[in-house]
Amino acid sequence: MNLLDCARQQTLLPEHVRINSAAIAALAKELDAVAPPAWDEEQMHVNAKAVGVDAALLFCFVVDAINFCFWVRSDGADAVEYFDLSTAVRRHLPRITAATLQHITEDELNAWLEPPSKRWPLVHERVRALRELGHALELYGPPRLWVEQARNSAVTLCCLIVARLPMFRDETVLHGRRVVFLKRAQILVADIWGCLGRPSAGLGSFVDIASLTCFADYRVPQLLRDRGVLEYSVALAAKVDARVELAAGSEEEVAIRAATIVAVERVRAAMRVPLVAVEVDWLLWQRGEKLRGDLAPHHCTRTWFY
Repeated sequence: MNLLDCARQQTLLPEHVRINSAAIAALAKELDAVAPPAWDEEQMHVNAKAVGVDAALLFCFVVDAINFCFWVRSDGADAVEYFDLSTAVRRHLPRITAATLQHITEDELNAWLEPPSKRWPLVHERVRALRELGHALELYGPPRLWVEQARNSAVTLCCLIVARLPMFRDETVLHGRRVVFLKRAQILVADIWGCLGRPSAGLGSFVDIASLTCFADYRVPQLLRDRGVLEYSVALAAKVDARVELAAGSEEEVAIRAATIVAVERVRAAMRVPLVAVEVDWLLWQRGEKLRGDLAPHHCTRTWFY
């Protein structure tokens, strides 16, 4: 599974998105000047030493099962962001089991959020994802067993996740060609690696962590565009700025996501600090979150893939 090569093929859509090589050097220099990225920069997650490895792994699985599409607003409800997701799962973690996940309802999932005026976007899809996870955990065992079965391979664990959890199969077919991104499967593996301390040995010590790409979503391409690394066509820029929805699997959406992956890899290669792509992603996402009020809009696609 070579996701970077897959993404490179889709950059053959320059009518929608181009990568500005000159801007890559400037962004690499900017990132070199900051501290190496922390997995839990904003302290939104759990500490594996405090809650135990098994609880920490379950946290990662549950969070990334429903880590998608925050921009869709429910009528009359407050906005829900990633912080709300991580906080909700952390708060309810002691009561989460394979059995409770299998039978969770929309009302129960909405009740995870505080204040009560908040409602999950795409709540039906999130309930479906959690039920799917509950069934898979009952069938294949707890998260620790999944990680052990991967035998220290990030790619193998990605493949296990995708095989066992259909809602993680982030792929499409464009012009007869299979396009594979696997954003949530990859971020789950990276979260496990980060949560366990980026180990060099033992559980979660993925010897091929460098094989993963960045996580092609909303915030990272938004920041890359702001920094001039991604250049959208006039037509695409007008749609994104007007928050016109781009269909999942469309040329424009695939072009943005594929160019994001390739651009991040080029930024990583241009940096002096030796980081893998997922660490560069963490840096970019964290900066994008802090600056989001000052950035032009991100593209909008209604999907459970990201």
